[in-house]
Amino acid sequence: MTSSVTFRTVNLDCADAHAMAHFYAGLLGWEPTFTEPDWVLMRDPAGGTGLSFQETPVYQPPVWPEDPGRQQKMIHLDLRVNPADGEDGQAALDAAAGRALSLG
Repeated sequence: MTSSVTFRTVNLDCADAHAMAHFYAGLLGWEPTFTEPDWVLMRDPAGGTGLSFQETPVYQPPVWPEDPGRQQKMIHLDLRVNPADGEDGQAALDAAAGRALSLG
């Protein structure tokens, strides 16, 4: 019998794992499922791929806009905004963007 591999979690290095988890909890409505002082795991309640955040002492955040010679982004997450019944798609996107900005 051959073993199988399942994709479960995207782990993001960061300066503050708990701050990152707070941001994504507010944005996605997820709760941390396991925490350590320098690491937080969040599972998708619907069963999809989870997120985890790991503090890395030498972490250098990417700059935006990108600047040659400085840390570049290594990954980005594609998120979908699902409008509520009867809600205009642009209004839902604007509200989600506002929520993300308010979370930091």
